[in-house]
Amino acid sequence: MLTESTELDSLPTLDLHGEAFLADPVGVLGALLARSPIARRRRGLEVLSHDLQMEIFADQHFDTPDTELLIRKGTPPAFTAFLKHGFLLGMQGERHHTIRRVIQKGFMIRRIEEQGPLMRQAASDLIDRFIDDGRADFVADFTKLFPVLSLCRLLGVPDADIARFKDPGVVLHKMGAQPIAPEFPFIEAALEQLGNYVDELVRQRAAKPEADFISALIEAQETEGVLSREELVWNIANLLFAGQDTTRFQLANIMHTVITEPEAREAWERLAADPSLGEAVMWEGIRFYPSGQWGSRMTLEDVELGGFTFSKGQRVFLQKRAASRDPARFPDPHRFDIDRPERFNLIFGRGLHNCVGQVLARKGMEESLKVLAQRLKNVEIDGPVTRAKANAMVGGVESLPIRFTAR
Repeated sequence: MLTESTELDSLPTLDLHGEAFLADPVGVLGALLARSPIARRRRGLEVLSHDLQMEIFADQHFDTPDTELLIRKGTPPAFTAFLKHGFLLGMQGERHHTIRRVIQKGFMIRRIEEQGPLMRQAASDLIDRFIDDGRADFVADFTKLFPVLSLCRLLGVPDADIARFKDPGVVLHKMGAQPIAPEFPFIEAALEQLGNYVDELVRQRAAKPEADFISALIEAQETEGVLSREELVWNIANLLFAGQDTTRFQLANIMHTVITEPEAREAWERLAADPSLGEAVMWEGIRFYPSGQWGSRMTLEDVELGGFTFSKGQRVFLQKRAASRDPARFPDPHRFDIDRPERFNLIFGRGLHNCVGQVLARKGMEESLKVLAQRLKNVEIDGPVTRAKANAMVGGVESLPIRFTAR
């Protein structure tokens, strides 16, 4: 808690399970931010301000929560192994740095740029399946498939095996569930499936390297540091599902924004005429409706920041939807504007724990948006839209029935 009780008492309260928040999270967060950069919630403090979140990311007195906190809740065996060996966000010290150096070797910019044509082809292939119908569920028919297709091709997973990772990747977003214990059986089953498959794939690449990501990781250990078999397997498994969910939701969120916001619809037409705007549309889409809805940090010792004093062991939640619409950082924040000079990049984290696969995620979204805009116009909602719970760590549009005209 904040060390001064008067400070704590003066903070507004955020009820993440209340009807008002679940119905209109952006409106509730905006109203709270207008009153204070921090709100209190049942399990900690909710940081709303964009600039204060930036300071927390950069301050060495804050770190990601220790995974032992979750393990003590009784995580089953595969889940425990993943948290100990593959959850890079929860690691600290030299072990974190070694694993990160090895993983980053697989995400070299040149390697990702080479994936551009393959990503565009993957997007086009998926669109071909529904383009003649003039209708689709954009999530089921595109965003649920595109991220796993791109990831698996980069990692070296044969196309024939890709279907095996579609559902486990989606199930694993339950890791952010509150409470999480009821989700343990689903998470465990998905992790067992992923872990067993990746273990066999690593064995094959170690015996016979190919021109893929996994072979690059095995080779990188000669110069960047040796990983244990468990570290290698569980970090690859992490990559297989971690990028799926955020990208699945983010692309759906962007398409929903394109349909419902006049300025976004105009940007869609500009993108169709000029593919070089793909990056700008992606970044503004992330800002407007981020799929990474919140993250968390823990104070390592007492620290004063932004006029507040945080005590050691204080859990702090970084509410990214509030930061992305913070008028102090983004003037006219509820307007979709691809010409903004500022990007909202807190969704990928900052500092030591920034997303190691973000270059691939951004490239995939950018390339798929280019193809979508060039092939679909007059996109409209064509049925009930469903969303993940507003209090989930990762979320957004879960089903998006659309109708459209082919260009």
